[in-house]
Amino acid sequence: MKINRYLSLIVISFLILNCSGDEGGALIPEKALLISPSENYPCLTGNSVSDTEIEVIFKWSPGRYTDYYNIRITNLTSNEIINQTNIEGTGATVVLEKGKPYSWTITSKSDLISDLATSETNNFFVGGLNSTSDAPIPATLNQPAQGSNVIIGEGGKVTFSWSGSSQNSSLKYSLYIDKIDGKQSPASEHVDLNVNTIDVNLENGITYFWRIKTSDGSNSSFSPVNTFKTNTIETGTETDTGSGGSTAEEQVTEVAGNIIKNGTFESGNISPWGGFNNAVLSSSNQEPNTGQYLARIEPNDGSIYQIIFLEPGEKYELKYSHRWKEAPQSTFNVIIKNEEGNKAKFFEYEIFKSTDWIENKIEFTVPEDVNIARLLFYKPQSSPILPSFFLDDLVIQKK
Repeated sequence: MKINRYLSLIVISFLILNCSGDEGGALIPEKALLISPSENYPCLTGNSVSDTEIEVIFKWSPGRYTDYYNIRITNLTSNEIINQTNIEGTGATVVLEKGKPYSWTITSKSDLISDLATSETNNFFVGGLNSTSDAPIPATLNQPAQGSNVIIGEGGKVTFSWSGSSQNSSLKYSLYIDKIDGKQSPASEHVDLNVNTIDVNLENGITYFWRIKTSDGSNSSFSPVNTFKTNTIETGTETDTGSGGSTAEEQVTEVAGNIIKNGTFESGNISPWGGFNNAVLSSSNQEPNTGQYLARIEPNDGSIYQIIFLEPGEKYELKYSHRWKEAPQSTFNVIIKNEEGNKAKFFEYEIFKSTDWIENKIEFTVPEDVNIARLLFYKPQSSPILPSFFLDDLVIQKK
């Protein structure tokens, strides 16, 4: 009879494993890793179809639990999109126009579940007949994000940041910012910049349009246009104070030596942080850990990130305080990853499931090939939906 009991347990366990979870317990596809064309590199090889077109070969590594892939290629000059769907392998050949910048991404799909996984996006340039006429790859706009509400802090300044090709250090950038279409003549102080970030005085309650012109001395390219609106107060609707300290006013200053900008959010502005479904809240909406402001990642999925500059091979300490609005059933990890090259993550730490403010302190060592990185809090889609997540007092200091 003992054998029968064991057999029953085996059968029951098998049924549980195969019938639990959404959509029959199927595993969600994992995102593919893009191989070639690689990020910000010129694509100079392939079969020439005509004087103006060339066959470009795309390759990516497989994602687990995936049956098919979709590839999406965007012409960054015309915004024309090329899609190929239901690809069974890990490669595709697409005819593209010579002398144009493009971006590409891969979506992983499964026959067993409706959830999808989308890869990172790589920008690349298809070489033309005359390399001297090739325009540089357009800049990627980081902040202010498309469609965002930007809180203007003291001084009336908003931080603009973008990313250019890491393969060309001689590039110059021009910032186009206006109230019409993002294509009006830029101010003289915003022309031929050799930096990737700039603070600009803006008016409150205005919808702005902005883009970046990238020039290499001979040719130029334009990024897409982003729009955003300026505000002086947070428009969020959450009003409960949650847990924390007193609501009395508290003056907080940034920590000396902190490589994170606006780590306390006391500017009242999300900039220079990027991401989506995020906002800065005042103490009248949610109780900060310290000071008068905190950052929120909204319910369901969302993110907040900042590009940081590190010294290769050096040891740093990351400190941050966090809490959840409600106790979550699952959580996510804060990561730091290389912003250039293979974009590999080199730091990962699990977020605790606490509704009270918790201070976290973690040391990490920067790989020898990394000097520009991305600190990322990405709260993914989940079932049940993850509640609001709050951050405050972020610091990264060299040890």
